[in-house]
Amino acid sequence: MYKIIFIAHGGRNIGMGHIIRSMSLAHEFRLHNYEVTFISRYETGQKVLLENGFHLIPINGKEINVDEFYYGSKYELEQDLRVIPEILLSEMPDIVAVDSYNVTTEFFFEIASFTKCLIYIDDIASFSYPVDIIINGNISAALLKYEKLSENQQLLLGLKYNLIRQEFSNIPRRKVSKKCKSIMISTGASDPHNMTYKILNMLLNSDRFSSYSINIVIGKGFKDHAVKQIKELALLNPFVSLYENPPKMSKIMLQSDLAITAGGSTIYELFACGVITFAFIYADNQKNLVETAEQKGYLFNMGYYNRLDEKVMIENITMVSENYSLKKNIVEKIQSVIDCKGTHRIVKVVDAFMLKIN
Repeated sequence: MYKIIFIAHGGRNIGMGHIIRSMSLAHEFRLHNYEVTFISRYETGQKVLLENGFHLIPINGKEINVDEFYYGSKYELEQDLRVIPEILLSEMPDIVAVDSYNVTTEFFFEIASFTKCLIYIDDIASFSYPVDIIINGNISAALLKYEKLSENQQLLLGLKYNLIRQEFSNIPRRKVSKKCKSIMISTGASDPHNMTYKILNMLLNSDRFSSYSINIVIGKGFKDHAVKQIKELALLNPFVSLYENPPKMSKIMLQSDLAITAGGSTIYELFACGVITFAFIYADNQKNLVETAEQKGYLFNMGYYNRLDEKVMIENITMVSENYSLKKNIVEKIQSVIDCKGTHRIVKVVDAFMLKIN
């Protein structure tokens, strides 16, 4: 049995994407009898890991209170370089998988000295990574033109290696409704600019959605004042349903004909459920994903969050909801995008790598 340690952080400002996708891969490793441990800072992400039954080695770190996404500081990286090697020396993992933007060449060289196999889960290709295996399961991965540093380095790129959760592996084909009756709003696990409240207001201000059910997803990283605003607005509108930290996202998605969402990994889950998606770019690292999916006809691109045009969004949603043939065509395409076998393929690659070096 091999031992793998994941290094991933999640919180209100960093978001929960790194934690969620790492857990998806970690679940698959556990199914293959790997011993799995997480190293993580920030209380929000740590709670999620413990709730999902993972062994956790916490790193002390306090989340900063800013209204922006935050991916770590130079100080935190220096702390990682002091603390993590000590943990790895004690734990002696066969494999280390890193999922963080706050990395450098020096960081990877240091971590590599404590393991036989170093994996990096990425989506931005910010520099040439000195690791054994790079994973980027995004639709836009091929655009980033990764540079292989050696013949033995493996690049696992594209939807074939997507890290979608197993919850979405056996979703039935959607029967497209003639008339749309429900719409979902999601920004992922965090919402630093309170877009959920703003978009909900836009829908409620339009007579076109007076007969719709509106499903609102509130994540663990939402700020308290934002949740309070959303709840107060929902109380005034009985057709608005709130789902706080839902244990099963697929259930809400399958109840929704349409979705307005941030351009993160939630998009792939919506595709699996056959939900017609209107995506906005909440952070620069989402731009390639949203634009590539738009070019393939998989979703509707609403642009950057801070330039979201209420009139254009309402008109686009109305146009799609009234066009049955367009809806049917989109749903058929998006439910065939991902086969949900990405994590299984990755584990097989790692198995082969470990067999070769041992």
